[in-house]
Amino acid sequence: MYALEPFIPGPFSYEALAELLTAAWPESPASASYYERTDRQRGPDAPRRAVVRDPAAYQRLVGAVEWGSHLWLRDGAHFLVTAAVHPEHRRRGLGERLLHHALSALPTGCQGSVETWTTEDRPEALTFLERRGFRLRLRSQQSELDLERFDPERFVRMVRTLEQGGLRIRSLAAGGTDDETLLHGLHALNAEAIRDAPGGDRYEPEPFERWRAMYQDNPDFLPEGHLVALDGPRVVGMTQLWASLATPAIVYTGFTGVARSHRRRGIATALKLRSLGWARSLRSADGRRPVVRTGNADTNPMLALNLRLGFKPRPAVMVLERRLGGPEEPPVSN
Repeated sequence: MYALEPFIPGPFSYEALAELLTAAWPESPASASYYERTDRQRGPDAPRRAVVRDPAAYQRLVGAVEWGSHLWLRDGAHFLVTAAVHPEHRRRGLGERLLHHALSALPTGCQGSVETWTTEDRPEALTFLERRGFRLRLRSQQSELDLERFDPERFVRMVRTLEQGGLRIRSLAAGGTDDETLLHGLHALNAEAIRDAPGGDRYEPEPFERWRAMYQDNPDFLPEGHLVALDGPRVVGMTQLWASLATPAIVYTGFTGVARSHRRRGIATALKLRSLGWARSLRSADGRRPVVRTGNADTNPMLALNLRLGFKPRPAVMVLERRLGGPEEPPVSN
């Protein structure tokens, strides 16, 4: 009844993929243009996909799986796999077939690992993955800030005190993405801060030009919401806000980090306050301000900062890992 076939890139294919992913994860609407653009930017490193079409409506997808090199560990031994099944077609063996297809496509004899994820409010998905050899590696608490209720004025004194101490905060608007010195400093800080974040100790930085591409011709990029803290010419802090092309009702915090030499001075707080203050100027079609979503590992101090700023917890993302090539690897039937 259900047949797997390769995903063939194209406008209609990406629209069908986004529709499926939105049905599978309605709390996080997907954008066709996002997947099309990121595949193009990653080129040969873009994930491979297989899809299952609805037998009753060929243009509609009811299942999809993608697999490829780990975004942080590009050593040919660590991989990411993500599968989605339309709610109307679950409990028919599709998830099993999709996962088996992806795992079978990974290099044989590899002594690495494969990573996937789900959310804690989907216990059936957690059980499914655990029965197939996946084990919890990281719990990432998701949280959301309602900008309609957020008042940055109560934190103004903190920001002023920081700037009076000699640090300067600026956005990537007004030529920031053309400032080579600034971008190289931001690239270096990004790598340093990620390595100190929970789960980031194995992070391998992308080459500068490839990393820079995410700021070029990217409709998700909000230059006014991307802020850096400068100590003289040196970039010592950063925070990011990204748009959602699927809905103007959501913006996403990307990564916030501070140089080791400048931590515990309130820099991350000041940066986030400035970016969130700017985000209050955004409006959706109904005139409302968007919500801001982010995620932090349970052991990340940034989680406590976000909660102090007024972010409210949402269901956590559960990152699971399965070793490849080891004796504990269980067979997966088709």
